[in-house]
Formats: sequence, C-alpha cells, structure tokens
Amino acid sequence: GFDERQKAFGEWALWAEKEKAGQALFEICTRHSDDYQAQNYCQKAVQLGNGPALLKMANQLYNQKDYTQAATLYAKALSSPLLTDSEKGDIAQKMGLLYLNPDSRYYNPTKGMPLVERAINRRGSEANNLMGVYALLGMQGVQQNAEKSFEYLWRAALLGCPAAEENLGLWHLARQKKIDTKTVRQ
Repeated sequence: GFDERQKAFGEWALWAEKEKAGQALFEICTRHSDDYQAQNYCQKAVQLGNGPALLKMANQLYNQKDYTQAATLYAKALSSPLLTDSEKGDIAQKMGLLYLNPDSRYYNPTKGMPLVERAINRRGSEANNLMGVYALLGMQGVQQNAEKSFEYLWRAALLGCPAAEENLGLWHLARQKKIDTKTVRQ
C-alpha cells in the first residue's frame, strides 16, 4: 500500500525543491506525531529551513528555557514566507519579551522595543500588556501617558492576557491614587 511518510521522505525530499521538501516533511511530522520517525522528519524539515518546522522547534526550546537555541531558530523562521503574520507576531513577542526582561542574560532594550512594537502591530497580547505598563510608568523610553496605557492594557485584555486584566484594575486604583503604580505587573 501507499505509505505517505515513505513517499515524502524517499521521493519528495530527493526531487522536490528544498522548500517543498521541507514543507512535505513538516506536514508528515505533524500529521503522524506519534510515529517513531516524526521527530526525525521535523529535524530534517528544520535543516531544510522550513518556517513552520523552525517555529515548532524554537517553541519547544523556548519552553525548555533553551533561549539561545530558540532565538537562533526564531531568527531563521522570521524570514520564512510560509509563516503567517500571526506566527511572525508571536515570534516577535517572545523575542521582544526576552530582550526586555531585566533578569534575562539577553537583556537588550535596543533590540527588544522594536520587536515588541512589531508584535503589538500583529495583535500580541503580552506585548500590548507590557507596553501598557511602560506607558503607565514611563519606562524603557516610552513616554508616561495614562490614556495610551489604558489603550494597550484594554487591547491586551481583549486579546486574552490575564495579566492585563489585573493591570487594568491596578490602573484604575492607581488613577484614583489608592495604590502606587509600582504594583502593576509586567
């Protein structure tokens, strides 16, 4: 019978263009994730520079806190035409948050702020929350502006960021001078 995994690995990978071969391997990797060869297919797709495979592997490394490897794969994935705007926004958000975390060894606001702004334009909930905090407190070169802060926090809450919901409540308390703005979470 027809074995699509064998066909993709044996024929498509040999004769197809590099991009198409990478996509075929990634499709098989995701469709047959329980197959013992699935990880090998994903690895080969990553080696061929397939954007979705790079993103999947980078997310795994990011969740394992291997930020160095994740950042390398995210950078490669950003140049892929196969990723959606939303996926590119997620990458920009993760990288921006990593660069803007003062406890991170990657702390670099010069690199982080443009990525967070890019993520905001692509509906990144955490990036909107962070920018809302920066606008409220006047941090990272963002001018202190309560109205802009509210806009960012409101958008982040609508996009599903739980911290933004909490920060909106703290924003209201801070505006009423019932709390110090330093209690707002990033």
